[in-house]
Parts: sequence; structure tokens; C-alpha cells
Amino acid sequence: METKVPVIERFLGKGDNILIGGCIANTFIAARGFSVGESKYDEEGMQQAQEFMLESEKPKRAKIHVPRDVVVASELSEKALKIDIPVEDVEGDMRIFDIGKVTVKRYCETIIASKMIVWNGPLGVYEYNRFSHSSKRIAEAIAAATKKGAVSIIGGGDTIDFHMKYKYPLSAYTFVSMGGGAMLEFISGKKFASLKALE
Repeated sequence: METKVPVIERFLGKGDNILIGGCIANTFIAARGFSVGESKYDEEGMQQAQEFMLESEKPKRAKIHVPRDVVVASELSEKALKIDIPVEDVEGDMRIFDIGKVTVKRYCETIIASKMIVWNGPLGVYEYNRFSHSSKRIAEAIAAATKKGAVSIIGGGDTIDFHMKYKYPLSAYTFVSMGGGAMLEFISGKKFASLKALE
């Protein structure tokens, strides 16, 4: 949550939609009052997530999209038995490793209709092919939107690693940043001394 908060704050006032995925999504799901089982989430960030969702409901603010369904499994492996269930059905020792197909479809429809897209971070535990479905579909949707004329900006070490691992071409996007933390700081409005010196 800590690295994403300034970005969400900035885009609530500038963007149209904020699509939540990855580990941060678990925090938002928990903040909505649902169980995340034994999934990783930021307990201290729950209040901030609740505030963001309330702010999102105000006029002229970006709409925050939180997953409606998720992919869960009892273990993190390529042979794990996985199921796609609504967030309200998560319980016990279940662990969330990806967003579900319904959510992926909604996110892709939003992306295709967008004129500018900023993507930082895969949406599931992409290191395992079994939990890389959503990241692959999102990559394809952003590439398709870019081809239609949208401006796409992607970045972050994990995002780049995902593209390398599954051989998705970086040339499909308008701009690619190799620096994850730096990219987040820049798009959240922070001014870099190096860029200021070039003005």
C-alpha cells in the first residue's frame, strides 16, 4: 500500500478508472469487509483503502475497481488445484493468487475503452504460469488499446520480468519504464532533481 498510496491519491483527481490487482487488491477486498483467508494483505493499510473507496464515490473522482472474483488455491505450485470464486466465498486457509475471470473481463473492457493507460505491476503471482492468466489478458488488452490509438505507459521490475518470462513484446506499448519505484514517484507528482536540472 505504501508505494501505491501517492499514485492512487493523484489519479483519483485526474483519471477515470483505477483498476486494483495484485497483493494490494487483497487489502481493498479486506477493507470491504470480506475474508481473504490466509492471503497476504496490509492490515495497516485497510483504513486508507476504505477512505479511497469512499472518495471514489464522489463526483468527478476516478472510479476504483476492486476484484469481484478471485483465483484461490491451498498451495503455491504449478500443480495446485485452483478455483475461481466470488470474493464473498473466500474463507479458511484459502489463499488468493490471482484475480478471477469476471474481474479480468471487466478490467479488459475498461482498458479497451481508455485513451491513456498506466500499468505498474502484474495482477497475480505471475511467476507461476498457473496464476498468470490475468496479467496475460491485461497485457493483451493494453496492447490492443495502444494499437487503436491509446497512449500506454508501463513499468516496474516485475512488470518487465513478466513480459520477458512469457515473451510479450514491450514494443506493443507507447512508453516503457525500467524503474518501478521511480516511475511510481514520478507519476504521483514528485519532481526529480535530475529532471529539474534539465529545465
